[in-house]
Order: sequence, then C-alpha cells, then structure tokens
Amino acid sequence: VVGQLAGRRRLPAWAVDQVLRHDWVQVAEAGRAIGRFDSRPWLGRIDVPVATVTTLADDVVPTHRQLDLTGALPLVGDHRVEGGHSVCLQPGSGFVPALIAACADVATAGAALARAA
Repeated sequence: VVGQLAGRRRLPAWAVDQVLRHDWVQVAEAGRAIGRFDSRPWLGRIDVPVATVTTLADDVVPTHRQLDLTGALPLVGDHRVEGGHSVCLQPGSGFVPALIAACADVATAGAALARAA
C-alpha cells in the first residue's frame, strides 16, 4: 500500500521511510479526530489577518472545501498551487513560494494593524 501511495503521489524515499515508521494506532486516532473536527462554529471570531495556500488538485481535502474555508476567513491573501495534498513535498512545485507569499501577506497586514492601533 505504501509503495502504491508513493508511486501515485511521487513521494520521496525519505517520506516513504517516515510513513513506514508510523504508529498506525495513533494514525487512526488522529484520523478520527480530524474527521470530527469542525472549525465552522468559531471561524467568524478570528480577528487577525489570515492567508491561505490552496491546493487545486487535492484528493484528501477537496479544493471546494478549502475554498469554503477561505470564504469564511478574514483573508489578506489566497495563494493557489497546482497539485495535490502532498505538493509541499515536491521540489519546484510552487508550494514554497506560495507559502512564503502567504506569510508575507500576514506579516504586512499585521504590521499595518499594529501601526493603526
């Protein structure tokens, strides 16, 4: 299964090695907690700048669900990246520049808020 996952998602050997070392009971418990997690009740109370990196071919967290979340946030930037859930592991994918840009958006907006306070 891990080999198929690695082939399908093109995971580097080090990532496959890490997956093979997982405690699968803990992974199942974490998955259950993630499945029950719902941020909708408190999203409207976020009062700080937020930027997102949205993956456009994600088969774990579908893009439409990511966009639903971004629509409920006080966004200062939404950076979109072609790729799936593991795009952050792929060199040259564009994920790192998008993440850096998102962090810069938050820092800029945060500094502006601090000056205004």
